[in-house]
Amino acid sequence: MSAGISSRIKPRHINNASSAIGSQKALKSVFWTSRVDYCNSVLFQTAAVNPSPLQLVMNAAARLVVKKSDSITPTLRDTLHWLLVRERIDFKLCLVVYKCLHQLAALYLESMIFTISAVSTRRHLYGRQVMQGDLVVPRTRTVGFDPRSFSVAGSSLWNTLPSDMKQSSLFIAQFCSQLKPVMFVRSFYARAQPSQSWIIRLG
Repeated sequence: MSAGISSRIKPRHINNASSAIGSQKALKSVFWTSRVDYCNSVLFQTAAVNPSPLQLVMNAAARLVVKKSDSITPTLRDTLHWLLVRERIDFKLCLVVYKCLHQLAALYLESMIFTISAVSTRRHLYGRQVMQGDLVVPRTRTVGFDPRSFSVAGSSLWNTLPSDMKQSSLFIAQFCSQLKPVMFVRSFYARAQPSQSWIIRLG
């Protein structure tokens, strides 16, 4: 699927369009990041080969934006401050979870996310996690698609965030400004995977 998305993105199209507009760098950055982010959540926790075509597209876009042909990772990190594709997916999922918890998302999504504090039978078992705003992760019956469902993937990712980011008092702009550095570290320094110790399953 990612190969199909990337195959429809033509560098010359945005290059030609932006050449007639003053701010090429800004225009190209918005175009490329929006295209790479389109429907990329389906690649959450898939094999590394699946998001690779999208990462190659991002690398090519970065070279186009900064007009550079050598190693692009330092440019992504130090100049453009772009997250890698996997962390872009994680960022988007965490933001959707935030919206669910603040009644800013579609009702069908909100119904898939619930805090431990909302489950009365579990409060006394997970006191620390209740205080930290953790979510309950539903049990899964398979190891393939179930763990990648929104209710499981979103809740698991949310539980890996620092506790101060899970406070209900945070506005969405504040949440995003704190989320970006966390994902940035995971992109270029930690490459951390969600810790199983934070996954609290229901059932």
